Amino acid sequence: MNGWSWIKKSDSSIQSEFAQLVKACFLNESAFSVKIASIWGKTFFYDRNIETQARGMQVGHDIIHSVDLDSSFFSSEREIQAFVKLLLYKRLVRKVPALMAWEIEDDQIDDVIITELFDGTKEFNAFVAAGHGIPRDLMRLFEKSCQKIRANFIDYSINSHLVIDVAQNIYAAHKRDVIAPNLISKQQWSLINRYMEETQRRYFIADHDSIFTSSSLRALVDHELIYEVPSTVLPREILRNHKVYMIDFGTFVDWKKAIHAPVDEIVEETLIPVFTGSEMENVSDFQTKIIVDQEIWMSCISCCKTIERESPVVTRHNICPLYGDEAA
Repeated sequence: MNGWSWIKKSDSSIQSEFAQLVKACFLNESAFSVKIASIWGKTFFYDRNIETQARGMQVGHDIIHSVDLDSSFFSSEREIQAFVKLLLYKRLVRKVPALMAWEIEDDQIDDVIITELFDGTKEFNAFVAAGHGIPRDLMRLFEKSCQKIRANFIDYSINSHLVIDVAQNIYAAHKRDVIAPNLISKQQWSLINRYMEETQRRYFIADHDSIFTSSSLRALVDHELIYEVPSTVLPREILRNHKVYMIDFGTFVDWKKAIHAPVDEIVEETLIPVFTGSEMENVSDFQTKIIVDQEIWMSCISCCKTIERESPVVTRHNICPLYGDEAA
């Protein structure tokens, strides 16, 4: 089942009701298996607000989270660069079969593809970083770059200045005004932009509790304004209680140009943040405020953990369901 998140986006209860019907029809039948493709932040499998008559499918109980197609396929900068070479080769060889000469062996592509399409390795790496390592972003960036040079790779190539300009144009045309001004996610985006301007960093760290209870942060991921850095490449001390997000490359370029700062250094941007090992010593320097869904979640005054506001233990007895102390 593809495109689950497009089911009545304005009313999440419709999704949980539909999930209940899917559960009744298929989940008790051994002859069927169900796979669902959906955008995480816009998906509602289970209605948790109705305590006496819950509807839908629970993740971890009825169904399991399988794979994140945007980030699960790579674990290092070198690995994603090799993947991008293969991606471009597969895209081009269908139109120009003569390019099969670039394939050294199974899925191993000669570096000549970099010298033929780009100015050099530095420009290719900038292209990978600007595409966030995500196939659809990379191909959109490549196609628009080709349009700029009219696919004339005899006289031209994709250089860093072209990558920077195209990334900014994609942000301006498709992302800048994607969030309505009156939404909470717009406030969250403003906070992240302020953090970027004050620290001049593209990445920030968020703790697990904040991420889990913030639909506005997840909405920014869905709008491709921020990207989660895969846990496989994070240092252990960060991974234990935090996640890391990268701000959209085009957003960063747009801000740099707006303040008339030099953009040449942006070419040195990497897909994966470079960690020094001291981030957790001053973690607040790498964090921005995360807006939590106050109507669903609350912070316990006794243990300071995040708990569900509508939990029966809280509503009936004002007791924290985690530690048994007073909740509010």
